[in-house]
Amino acid sequence: MQTESASLGQAVEGQAVTTLPLNGRNVLALVALVPGVVPQGSSFGNLTGQNVFAAGNYQIDGGNANQGSVLVDGAPVNTSYGNTVELVMDQDVVQEFNVQTHNNTAEFGMYTGGVINMSTKSGTNAFHGETYEYLRNTVLDANTFFANREDTGRQAWHQNQFGANIGGPIKHDRLFFFGDYQGYRQTEGYPFLVTVPTAAELTGDFSAISAAIYDPTTTCGYNGNPACVAGQPTRQQFSYNGVANVIPPSRMSTVAKNLLAFPIFARPNETGTLTAEGPVNNFSTLATTGGRNDQFTLRGDQILSSKQTMFERYTWWKSANLPTKPYGNGLITGDPISPEAFTTQQAVVGDTYVFNPTSVADVHLSYLRWNYVRTPAFLGIDESTAFGWPSYMNFGALNDLLKSTAVPVMSFSGPISYTEGSAGYIFSINNNYTIASTYQKIWKQHTFKFGLDLRRLEMDYFQNNDPGGVFTFDNVFTSQNVSSPGTTGNGLASFELGYVSNSSSQTVEIAPPTFQTLYYQGYFAQDTWVPTNKLTLTLGLRYEVPGVYIARHGWADTFNPTETNPIVGVPGAFDLVSTSQH
Repeated sequence: MQTESASLGQAVEGQAVTTLPLNGRNVLALVALVPGVVPQGSSFGNLTGQNVFAAGNYQIDGGNANQGSVLVDGAPVNTSYGNTVELVMDQDVVQEFNVQTHNNTAEFGMYTGGVINMSTKSGTNAFHGETYEYLRNTVLDANTFFANREDTGRQAWHQNQFGANIGGPIKHDRLFFFGDYQGYRQTEGYPFLVTVPTAAELTGDFSAISAAIYDPTTTCGYNGNPACVAGQPTRQQFSYNGVANVIPPSRMSTVAKNLLAFPIFARPNETGTLTAEGPVNNFSTLATTGGRNDQFTLRGDQILSSKQTMFERYTWWKSANLPTKPYGNGLITGDPISPEAFTTQQAVVGDTYVFNPTSVADVHLSYLRWNYVRTPAFLGIDESTAFGWPSYMNFGALNDLLKSTAVPVMSFSGPISYTEGSAGYIFSINNNYTIASTYQKIWKQHTFKFGLDLRRLEMDYFQNNDPGGVFTFDNVFTSQNVSSPGTTGNGLASFELGYVSNSSSQTVEIAPPTFQTLYYQGYFAQDTWVPTNKLTLTLGLRYEVPGVYIARHGWADTFNPTETNPIVGVPGAFDLVSTSQH
């Protein structure tokens, strides 16, 4: 039974931190050992290859996931980008950490659920160090059940995690250092089996399929065409040079021809299975996916006098997901968050001064910078030049951010399952500036503690999930009857004619960048009072000013549903605050 404090939680000390086996050496996985903590998806394992929200994806004492507070050496590692945790220390750097799940003292704020507080190792009067490597590769792995049954061999997997650290004295009893490095490399084979158009279909020749392709310009009763006859097709089947189901070259859309020549599609490398709409599963490959990260930490400690000690720490962490390019044409597919990369840097300075045996104060200054980017294929492509689109479809200008365009995402009805990827373009540059100070005084049966926590949180942010637009093509425009297309027509044929599906699936996303600053203030006073040997009272008061987002350079936008959009002429426009820009 813990009688010193009413707070609930658990401390995990240095020996347990370094010796407990951790998948991917993710030290935050140890948080799951604490009662009241429920880990959510992607929070285990190495964080490279995971979503950037994975590190803090824990529900603590019923709170929402990703809403806890994580402190390293008293410095916050949460950013204003969804309160994400963007620095996870190497397992060998952490001396101990404490997870407070319930009834926390007034000392902590800016969280819901719980507080994770880590401290890092320092050097000592003796030199200590270690090196290691954890290896996993295809040769050492067992085969999967289905791969073994089909005799396809082991799926490639290579993972190396390695590092070293050393600590010791610079000046005996006075100056100490500790340094750590960890690297991670992982690649794996990712199988793809999809359906792509044949070489003939890419030229408009659908004569090899049994589903008839019809000309939408011949629809009866329109544009001077003869009236419809009951029970008869409302359109005429395509024919060129006496061959049915062939689109005349003159009818091919210029934009479609440019996209096909880009090339937007891979070429078949398998026979596939023939269906009425063409071959299925005619492209297969084993692409490479994976990631890598590197982290190093340097820490120095000084004993300046019998009353004063200081420390400094700098940590640099870079992580990147590898792009998956199975088609050999530069286009990305597979995991929608790849390729994704970020670099985190944090510098912390701490100063502790003991005034007398009953009074002590400390000050922590910290700076954290998180630079994150998710990059789609061919970022910055000029779609008007590359594909022949009209100038008003310059998505970069609409975003108020040139070079923010990419290849469009397209989908087709019918057997085509090929995808050129849908990774959005996102970047976020976050800067955290923090000053935290406490003063503790013991007087008789009271332990008083006072403190402040001041933070300036900056976020330069842009997100466009579909920077090239999203377009769908179905069989309606090339079907026998527009009201009941059935199995006639073909989505690829509609694309080659330039007819986008008459549905709400077409998307052109407009999202100007924003730059905002949040000023947070927290002040507290508490008293731990022991009136008797059987009773301890913890009394505290915390005053917080959570702050509001302040737009920088007018880079914050709001949606006005009644304003006429100057681009498309319909109600609904985004306005940048404090400016006349739309």
